[in-house]
Amino acid sequence: MPADLLLVPHHGSANGCTKEVLEAIKPEYSVISVGEDNKYGHPDKALLRLVREHTREAVYITYEDGSVLFESDGETITNVITHAGQDEDGKKAAEVKAVAAAFGSRAQVYVSRAGALSTAAALRVTPVRATVSHGGETAGDDDPEVD
Repeated sequence: MPADLLLVPHHGSANGCTKEVLEAIKPEYSVISVGEDNKYGHPDKALLRLVREHTREAVYITYEDGSVLFESDGETITNVITHAGQDEDGKKAAEVKAVAAAFGSRAQVYVSRAGALSTAAALRVTPVRATVSHGGETAGDDDPEVD
C-alpha cells in the first residue's frame, strides 16, 4: 500500500506510528506537523529516525519548513513548496491584528462565505459580534456574556 505522502500521526509522538506501518506505506514524502520546542518533545527522535529511514524522498517538519504545499499532476507529486503562503509583506499579520483589535473594542467584524474574518465590509459578508466568556471553575460557572 505505497503512498506518495504521509502526514505522520500525532505530531510525531513515540507511539504515533510503527516501523511496520512505515514499511507498508513506503511514503515518497512525509510531513510532521509540530511546533518547535513543544512541551511533549515531539517529534520523538527515534520515530523521526524511522520516518527518515522509510521515506523515499524527503521528510518535512513544519517548525523548520513552514506550511508545505505539494503540487501534483494527478498521478505523482510534481513539486514541493516549503514556507507556502508566507506573508512576506506582513499583510495577513496586519489584518489579523486589525480583527483582534476590532473584537477587543467591540467594533464591527465581518465573516466571508469562505470563513475569513475582516474589518472591511464587502459584498456577501456577514457581520459578527464578539462573545466574551468569563471562565469559572466548572462548566456551570462559565457564564457567557454576549453583546
